[in-house]
Amino acid sequence: MTYQLPKHVQLGHIQIKVSELKRSITFYENILGLEVLKIEENLAYLTADGTKPLVILEEIPDALIIPAQQNAGLYHFALLLPSREELGLLLKNMLSYQVSIGSGDHHVSEAFYLSDPDGNGIEVYADRPMSSWLKDENGHYIMTTEAVHAQELLEIVGDREFHKLPEKTKLGHVHFHAHSLQDSAQFYQEALGFDVTMDAKQMGAVFLAANQYHHHIGLNRWAGHLAPKRPKQAVGVQHYSIILPTLNDLEDIKQHLSSNQINFTEYKQTISLKDPNDVTVQLTAP
Repeated sequence: MTYQLPKHVQLGHIQIKVSELKRSITFYENILGLEVLKIEENLAYLTADGTKPLVILEEIPDALIIPAQQNAGLYHFALLLPSREELGLLLKNMLSYQVSIGSGDHHVSEAFYLSDPDGNGIEVYADRPMSSWLKDENGHYIMTTEAVHAQELLEIVGDREFHKLPEKTKLGHVHFHAHSLQDSAQFYQEALGFDVTMDAKQMGAVFLAANQYHHHIGLNRWAGHLAPKRPKQAVGVQHYSIILPTLNDLEDIKQHLSSNQINFTEYKQTISLKDPNDVTVQLTAP
């Protein structure tokens, strides 16, 4: 029987490797509006809601700074804001710091793109109402890349000032350069139970999600087929987490992984395993 993730699955946090912790904290606080929850040795826990870590920064001694497109691994992680107005406020703040920003209207969402001081890719976006999302004849979401009407977003904001990320900001999706697009898509579909929501292999990309979302996982082969995996000392993603609704759901996926001889480690209410791109995936339950 094919395993499928339960409803109400969501992503939790992401841990990013950086070369200078202090510099990165300043960037994530000032540009993105995250707040420091706590600092422990070489780790800084950043939060939007004041209680749960959303982005964890890990300082790596003598970190290797390698452009993302040269290796399998992180393309970007995406912070989902609760509304267009909040996205406009964040855009206004980012523009005030004169950082380099890309953009894309993907039909299902409006997004802006930037990089942290180590080149780790970041997307910030707001979804359009799910009722407006269109599907093709295969039942996959139609996602485009068109110009964002940034001026319209700024006009919605008006004179309001940005202070910090809204509390309801969450990790919306993660997107990876794949070592093997086929192997990565198979892992996320068959091992972890995500559904394919967009199959654009002709353009070198596959998106997957749970619970009818447009995508929680993005995969591409834009770094090249069999792109080398990133060295452990390189900046990039250390791990990200998937939150399951209940402990029973966690037991179900443990049983599924074990029955398919897929290795994982377990600590308290969390299991960890590696995807084909050497990215650690944590699955946890409240």
